[in-house]
Amino acid sequence: MPYPKCINPLVDELVQSLSAEGREIFEERAGVMEFDGGTRRELAEALALLDLLKRHPAALLDVDVFSITRDQVTQFLVCHRGRLTAERLRSVGYEVVTEVELSTVLQGHFNGLAMLSHPWAHKA
Repeated sequence: MPYPKCINPLVDELVQSLSAEGREIFEERAGVMEFDGGTRRELAEALALLDLLKRHPAALLDVDVFSITRDQVTQFLVCHRGRLTAERLRSVGYEVVTEVELSTVLQGHFNGLAMLSHPWAHKA
């Protein structure tokens, strides 16, 4: 079932770029503020978006990050949102696949700084 448009066009534009999980979190939070808290819908939507971004700062990034393990070696895979799924990664031989937050990976595994390189690049 498609979600309704947000009242404020700027909020709607940002919300449209959320992942399915992010959109679900947004809708739930906006609904709680509107119906349980008595907040006007337009304000509830804006506050729900701010709350989502506070808790998930990378929510508007168009990337998915996976922790992948094969042969007891864990790596992190960053891809354009929707390009890969956990099921697809498992089907090509990764034993453990978990979707993770980019900021958590950067802070917890790379001390806040990581360099990306093309996995198939090689020197001539």
